[in-house]
Amino acid sequence: VIGFWVMIIAVAILAGQQEREAHTKLFSDFAKQRGGRLLKGASIFDPFPEAGLTHAGKQVRLLESSSGGKHPVYYTEARLYIGPSNPLGYRLEIYPESFMSSIGKFFGIQDIEIGDSRFDSLFILQSNEEASLKKLLDGRTRMLILQLYELFGTNNIYLKMDNYWLVVKKDVRLSDQRRLEVFYDLSANFFDSVLEFMGAPTSLEDSAEAAGIHFITESCTTLQITEAKPICQVCGEEVTDDQNIVHCSYCRTPHHEDCWEYNGRCTIYGCRSTQCTRPAKKRIR
Repeated sequence: VIGFWVMIIAVAILAGQQEREAHTKLFSDFAKQRGGRLLKGASIFDPFPEAGLTHAGKQVRLLESSSGGKHPVYYTEARLYIGPSNPLGYRLEIYPESFMSSIGKFFGIQDIEIGDSRFDSLFILQSNEEASLKKLLDGRTRMLILQLYELFGTNNIYLKMDNYWLVVKKDVRLSDQRRLEVFYDLSANFFDSVLEFMGAPTSLEDSAEAAGIHFITESCTTLQITEAKPICQVCGEEVTDDQNIVHCSYCRTPHHEDCWEYNGRCTIYGCRSTQCTRPAKKRIR
């Protein structure tokens, strides 16, 4: 009996080691591909790898994490260091509505509404600058958040910004290079959108030319969207429920079926999948 349990434990340890090595290689290969490096490999004491990259001249940490406990939830995170870009201490926190958050709202937790019924019903929005948050979510940034929310079909996302970090946290543990690329590139687009709104540089060239930090004023032109409906990136028109819709099999981005067939692949940068699904789950190429 003792020998049987020793064998079971040995098999479990071996399986865990293989999984840790696979995730370490995934993060190491991705970091090298993007000019970064592996900061920490997965180990038996800390099973989550971490990679260091550079985006817009700023440090990025790409890592895995877990909620812990008996039934842990696993996450993939992208963290952009923004300390020098946030001298005014602008903060925000965005996460999905839930039963617990509805209880919290009953007891008075902050939940800013931006006037978009769908977006307001999906998320809890918190910030120390309500007016600035509403301006930030007036266009492209809101669409990116919805794409991150729907990414990989999990319908969940956690976004946070404090004095030092801008964080994108997705409740999924990725196991292949393509999906890690999609998550990182969509997170990077979100980073750029926030940095542009803050007036912070979003490239090495901008960093060299930047003379100060400022917030966008009302006189600046921003994309106006009255409802957060998906936009087909091929034709530029809204994708509505009464049209023929297909979703990218990898990142779940919606397209018009005719536009997908015309373009031949997903339009999201870093995805470029050639497979999609119809609501009836039929695939086209």
